[in-house]
Amino acid sequence: MFLADQATHLAVAPAALYAFWQLTGLLGLVGGFFGNAGARIAWLLFGIGSLAMISSTAPAGGRAAATGLAALMWALASIFALRGLTLRPIVHNHPPQYQANPALHLHATIPAPTPAGDDHGDNIHPLQR
Repeated sequence: MFLADQATHLAVAPAALYAFWQLTGLLGLVGGFFGNAGARIAWLLFGIGSLAMISSTAPAGGRAAATGLAALMWALASIFALRGLTLRPIVHNHPPQYQANPALHLHATIPAPTPAGDDHGDNIHPLQR
């Protein structure tokens, strides 16, 4: 009913709009089953959109029951579409592909000590000149 009302504003037949909506749900379900993140997002949006459409077009007396039943069916199908989805972080414990060598090598030349009697009379160490 919702899609038929919306199709009056579009240049698309209501049957084509309904077929596209079903295809979107099917692709979201199958792609989500195989772990595609985009398909899982599409599945969630499809379900939220479906619940909104059912809630807006159901008669006032049965709106809660119709929306609740649709939410139950969508939740059951979500078991397959969101299979393997977890909130735990994924930790990969692989050894690093590189070898870090943090050793520090300083190359410095140290002058040889001067003989005891060869200070040239100025008593200044050779490194202080």
